Amino acid sequence: MFNIENSLPTWKIGDHQTNSVRVFSPFTFADDGQTISFVVFFPKPNCFYISDLGAHASLAYDLGSDFSKKNLDELYEQSCNEYAYFNDSEIVAEGDINMLEQALNESLLLAISLSTNYTRWFPKVNAQKFQSTVYNTLCKTFGREKVKKQCLGKGASGNEIKFSFGITRNDSRLSFVEISAATNKKEANWKEVYQIYGKFADNKELDNRQPRLSLIEKDVMNEDYQKASTLLTGVCNVTRFDPSNAEEILIAVNQ
Repeated sequence: MFNIENSLPTWKIGDHQTNSVRVFSPFTFADDGQTISFVVFFPKPNCFYISDLGAHASLAYDLGSDFSKKNLDELYEQSCNEYAYFNDSEIVAEGDINMLEQALNESLLLAISLSTNYTRWFPKVNAQKFQSTVYNTLCKTFGREKVKKQCLGKGASGNEIKFSFGITRNDSRLSFVEISAATNKKEANWKEVYQIYGKFADNKELDNRQPRLSLIEKDVMNEDYQKASTLLTGVCNVTRFDPSNAEEILIAVNQ
């Protein structure tokens, strides 16, 4: 008689339902902390059907990924799986009960592959558009001759740091400027925020008097903006970027 606990020694077995059971792997999806799991259905004797119910693709999407069916198909093609595959955004597998462990491990590898690759498909269009908008606004506000793209500075680590912009202030000092666009869900892009903090913290340790400014897109929701601002205030000035409010940007740069 088939015993699922004995057949899957490395998996945690959840509560049994009628003709189905949820199984939990030892792994989590990315840094989210959610355990990678699947539901195993037993549609008829000695057969199984595995599904993640699209949960892992949904989680990748919630974390900001903008993957396509083609992206998922590429992950499957790289896997060389015999049983598990993507059905649209759902990880599924089916077969004879004796192959359940192999099919689950293949399903797990697809989920892990998605977990390690989902950041490759973060939207870039919005960030590129935001950078262009910031540059054009800064040029109109300060004069194109005072705005430098990809401005180089240094940090206490000895590393050369590339900042999004450098602006020559009214007092002739150079202000380093970093920017962060809103995600497609109007949230802060925390990867960018932490990168900005790292750059400015390194620079501040070398020169505490160096002017530094973070411009965060005005579309970022208030709660996220406050959290990002609280983090960054220790290493730079922070303000929302609104191209219609050049005066506020002018004040922020010259503070």
